[in-house]
Amino acid sequence: MNPPSVECLQLCKTYPGAERPVIDDLSLQVQQGELLVMVGPSGCGKSTVLRMIAGLEPISAGELRINGRRVNELEPKARDVAMVFQDYALYPHMSVRDNLAFPLKMRRVPAAEQAKKIARVAEMLQLGELLERKPAQLSGGQRQRVAMGRALIREASVFLLDEPLSNLDAKLRVQVRAEIAELQRQLGATMLYVTHDQTEAMTLGQRVAVFNQGRLQQIASPRELYDAPANLFVAGFIGQPPMNLIPASLLSAQPAADSTCVWVGVRPEHLRIATAHDAQQLHVSVDMVEFLGHETLLYLQPDVGGAPLVMRQAGRSALALNARIALAFDSEPHCFDAEGSRIAYPLAARSTEHLP
Repeated sequence: MNPPSVECLQLCKTYPGAERPVIDDLSLQVQQGELLVMVGPSGCGKSTVLRMIAGLEPISAGELRINGRRVNELEPKARDVAMVFQDYALYPHMSVRDNLAFPLKMRRVPAAEQAKKIARVAEMLQLGELLERKPAQLSGGQRQRVAMGRALIREASVFLLDEPLSNLDAKLRVQVRAEIAELQRQLGATMLYVTHDQTEAMTLGQRVAVFNQGRLQQIASPRELYDAPANLFVAGFIGQPPMNLIPASLLSAQPAADSTCVWVGVRPEHLRIATAHDAQQLHVSVDMVEFLGHETLLYLQPDVGGAPLVMRQAGRSALALNARIALAFDSEPHCFDAEGSRIAYPLAARSTEHLP
């Protein structure tokens, strides 16, 4: 069996004089041909991980392997990785053709082979009509495709993409995101993709690694992250609007007395208006109604205090501003202990009404 394309074993990165590591005890594996997305808030360390893999940041502790080989001490050019930066990093005085050719020239690839590789990448990325233009003559999306092409032309073992779409407008981000996903499928390439945008993470990643404050919080498929967040941070970060987090003490049917459940989490689409049969109820008033066409988001204030909640309803809601209602759950909620870790929801708190 082939080794993982990238293997991080208890990696740490600490800058001189810093109070705590930027990356702390990171262990993960990226399989060959996998597109792994690293996501988290700004400053969480995800780009630092990419730069450590590329060899642009020295590793303070731990071991990094690429295709089974330890690379901690290797120079960037010896690691067989290609990186796409947030700002494209194109040479402004060079044409698209020369930008694509640059990494090949540095490796002294023969001119005839250069021409073949450039033609193949240009066709793949629809750059044929742009080859003689300079970067200043290109749109943001075209520049991004050139940056991708310059990475792909190297035929590296691993491709590293550091927030490559952040400089594009919303419509173009969707288009280029789809192009990247299709390219990865065509090539069967190993890609690590860094973003702070959870929509990008959930739609692109075969698996998603969630970071916060230099530590890996959870690595799983997009569906598993959404359905079974490992802790309070992941629960609140993944999902738009995010999961509602309710103190267990505010619920009308509280978890069992011997339970360690402190926070109850429920997705906006899993809140509904309660019926007389629901043991678990929470009384709220409607603070704001946000009609989005295909759905309505209702912002609700609990009578007993606590943070506002969000309920999602399909289409147009019949509820008006300031309406008072009782809420129930239409699926088993999530439960978290005092440390924020996910635990099983206590049996004594479950209602069998309306649950699958």
